[in-house]
Amino acid sequence: MSEAENFVYSVEQVRLTETNFLLDRPGLESLMKKAGRAALRRIRQCWPNARTITIFCGSGNNGGDGYALAEEALRADYRVRVIAVSPPKTADAQAHYQAYLSRSGEVSADINTVLEDSDLLVDALLGVGFQGGLRKPYDNAIEVLNRSSVPVLALDTPSGICADTGKVGAVAVRAQVTLSFLGLKRGLVTGPALDYVGQVLTDDLDTDPQSPWGEMITPAMVRQLQTDRPPSFHKGQAGHVGIVGGGEGMAGAAALCAEATLRSGAGKVSVACHESAQEAVASHCPEIMVDVITDPGDLDRFLGRIDVLVVGPGLGQSAWSKMVFARCLESSLPKVIDADGLNLLAMGTDRPHDAVLTPHPGEAARLLGVSAREIEADRPAAVGELVSRYQSTTILKGAGTLIEGPALATRVCDRGNPGMASPGMGDTLTGAVAGLRGQGWSAFDSATLAVWCHANAGDLAARDVGSVGLVASDVIQRLAKVRKNLD
Repeated sequence: MSEAENFVYSVEQVRLTETNFLLDRPGLESLMKKAGRAALRRIRQCWPNARTITIFCGSGNNGGDGYALAEEALRADYRVRVIAVSPPKTADAQAHYQAYLSRSGEVSADINTVLEDSDLLVDALLGVGFQGGLRKPYDNAIEVLNRSSVPVLALDTPSGICADTGKVGAVAVRAQVTLSFLGLKRGLVTGPALDYVGQVLTDDLDTDPQSPWGEMITPAMVRQLQTDRPPSFHKGQAGHVGIVGGGEGMAGAAALCAEATLRSGAGKVSVACHESAQEAVASHCPEIMVDVITDPGDLDRFLGRIDVLVVGPGLGQSAWSKMVFARCLESSLPKVIDADGLNLLAMGTDRPHDAVLTPHPGEAARLLGVSAREIEADRPAAVGELVSRYQSTTILKGAGTLIEGPALATRVCDRGNPGMASPGMGDTLTGAVAGLRGQGWSAFDSATLAVWCHANAGDLAARDVGSVGLVASDVIQRLAKVRKNLD
């Protein structure tokens, strides 16, 4: 994948790219024809033995892309059949429809045509035109595509998915490959859409894309962020991370966070916890220092000797928890806020200073006063609103984790696996962020490195032990190996 293919765009940016191309190069080969040729190239690469193609075309420009592909495929001696779910309505789509017919192309309106004699099905029904509502016969056509055992190529976006938000409609095409034209669209890289898009490929159709909305995190990006330690390096240069958590009966979260902080390279790690959690935290990992917090003075002394503050893992929401959180929020230390720290933040009106927030969709919903379903329906907008409201670098966890900071483009992680949906994974990520922050990376870069290393450690663990039954400790043990593999 080239560097340009790593950039991610909003639908508005893609449309502006298209508009500028048409204004700058009037009379040249249409983008639709370019899309048809690009699709045929990808078919040859991904399905080299395919000879019979059935293309489902809608009435708009996505359908026009399908007709352009049909014309190119006929020219290349493929057997082509078009299912016209709705007649073409745009001028460009009609032009390519007529060009296809002029080559004696086969067109049917019967969406229930037997498809099993095809080598490949192509979804050219809706593309970026889908905004959340499906009407007949499009919903029926999508169901027909999904019932077939024949592989599906989606042109631009699987029909039934919003290319800008990733929201999935009542039904949506499940594609083996999605070919995104004019750049990688942000709705294809995060959230529920990932269950439908398959392998996502891009083609800019020889255009000049706009400045991107975001960028995929890649090994090359991560290597550029890495720094080597000189021979004279000592632990004092790697930062002292303090973790405030471990409320009554919740020692495990703080202990996991602390161990992950160490495995991410922190020089020293201390945990400040409730007296009931002291023994459990101390026995978990001998390298961790443990303080008991009984009053504000204890906490002030603790904060006075650390470089980076984590607040939230296992903190709880008791009177003790609220006292501790309020004191931590006043601190000028760089912070990472997670779990109950986020829940307590959502209850108040104060805003953190120099913080990284690490919410999952439920915590993000509480921070914004909406439902988790609303967060997942538009993850790009949600992470932007969190950054705007709290003026903090934010990691919106989940499939296709999003990282955004004030006045900074979004970064997207495509690593990780479903096995990581288990207890303690968030505490582990928080520890990784804090450990890297303590070593001198900015809030945004420490979040980027931590998310990428955490996700890759999860993938290593899944390969070693399987994704079912994967636990946070499996990931923690592989964090250092991920860093080593970058060297």
